[in-house]
Amino acid sequence: MKRRPFLASVTLLALAFCSLPASSAFAAPAQPTAVRSQSNAGGGAVVVRKGKKVSLAPTAGPISTATKAKLTAAAPDSWTKSVYTYGPITLQPGDWGDGWVNCPSGMVATGGGESNTNVGGITVHNTYAMVNGSGWEVRITNRATAALSITFYAVCYGGLTSYHQEPAKALVGANTSASLSASCLSGDQIFSGGGWSDTTNTLIGTYKAGDIYMGWSFFVQNFDATAQSIGAQAVCGTGVTSRFVETDYTVIAPGTNGFARVACPPGTLVLGGGGGGTARITDAYPDGEGWRIYGQNDSQQNESVLSMAQCAS
Repeated sequence: MKRRPFLASVTLLALAFCSLPASSAFAAPAQPTAVRSQSNAGGGAVVVRKGKKVSLAPTAGPISTATKAKLTAAAPDSWTKSVYTYGPITLQPGDWGDGWVNCPSGMVATGGGESNTNVGGITVHNTYAMVNGSGWEVRITNRATAALSITFYAVCYGGLTSYHQEPAKALVGANTSASLSASCLSGDQIFSGGGWSDTTNTLIGTYKAGDIYMGWSFFVQNFDATAQSIGAQAVCGTGVTSRFVETDYTVIAPGTNGFARVACPPGTLVLGGGGGGTARITDAYPDGEGWRIYGQNDSQQNESVLSMAQCAS
């Protein structure tokens, strides 16, 4: 599927980010109880290959009994956090896929994403929390000329006192771009967010609209000849205090790729993240107690990428 360079979105997304205030400094609280083990909590992916759907089985079994025991043993007045992965799976050139990671029973997805073995080879279309926080799902296309290995991530929390997914919907016209925001309920904290579209012929940016705003914005560039429906999602709740951090822009030269990584302050744990800029987003995922995002510059001028994270204390 031929795609045009990601130029039409430059002005809109750059203006959206220019309006974001810098995050304020804050004291690092004591670190809460956390389970940091990485394991496969089950998941799956479906790809379209030459018009035929092919299911890919998980490469590892469900979450281990030992990890389950650690999660269940957590004190009722504390919360726990773990990052779970699915994959790696192989995606052939030109194929697209929906990959997801399930959180174990008693935990909900506050963030998630994907990474791959060829920076610049992947286009991300959708990234969002699944129904009731059961996991995190991402839709991607392999634009490269060779097969790629993809890993999917879900940041899962237990012990939260409430959890909500607040959606927003809109229609994006043919060959145009749009930014859509979803807001948390009054009294909630913003954990992270994402969004989706009805087509694989879109490019995205996903980001929090500033330090004070309790919501999430989702940006889509629609390259289809017809209008497409898009949705934004804010992942919200209570039980932790959510803090916002972001990086400066990383400048990416024409025809190259680059990344931005933001670290959560000491004593805090990552809830979720996102970012954007003017480059095509190819990877966005939890990186230790922080968030990493990659962008590919398909144009003939400098472009940029920036990383954002929500951190729990």
